Amino acid sequence: MTMLGITFLHGIIKRSEAKKVGEILNLLRERIKEIFISSGKENLNGLDIALCVVDTETNILSYSGAYNPLYIIRENKLIEIKAVRNPIGFYPKEKKFITHKIQLHNNDMIYLFSDGYQDQFSAIKKRKFTKKRFKKLIEEICNLPTKEQKNILEERLQNWKGDTIQIDDITIMGVKCKIK
Repeated sequence: MTMLGITFLHGIIKRSEAKKVGEILNLLRERIKEIFISSGKENLNGLDIALCVVDTETNILSYSGAYNPLYIIRENKLIEIKAVRNPIGFYPKEKKFITHKIQLHNNDMIYLFSDGYQDQFSAIKKRKFTKKRFKKLIEEICNLPTKEQKNILEERLQNWKGDTIQIDDITIMGVKCKIK
C-alpha cells in the first residue's frame, strides 16, 4: 500500500494535477480506490499520511493530513494542526482533505510522524505509549539539538517496549526552521 501511495503521489506532483496539498491527498485517495475497484475489491486498508509543502520565499507551510497531525513547537508551546480523520482509501464517511497554511517563524520546530511510536506497547505496563505521552516527550526534547532528540526518542522507545515486539513502523521527522 505504501509503495502504491508513493508511486501515485509522485505522479500527481510531477504532472501538477493539484496545487494544494489537500487536493493532492484527495486525488491520491481516488487513485488508490480506483486500483481496488478495478481489481473487484473494496479493500478497507488505508494509508495514513502527513503532507507538507514549504514556500521558501514566503515561509508559509501548507499541510494536509490523513490521520497524521502536524506538530509545531513555537516559543516552547506545542501547536497541533489536526489531520482529517480519514485514511487514503475507502472509508464509510469520507471527508475531503483540507489544506492548512501556517506562517513559519524562525526557530519553529516541525514534527511529522507515523502513529507507530504512540501505538507501541510496553513490556511492563502492557499498554500503548499514547499520544499524550508522545506530545509530552516532544515538548521535553524540542530545544535540544536534533541528534540528541533522536537519541532520546530511540532510548525512551527501547525502555518502553523492552523485549516486546515492535508492532508497526515508526517514523518521526523533526525540522528546525532557520529563517533569515
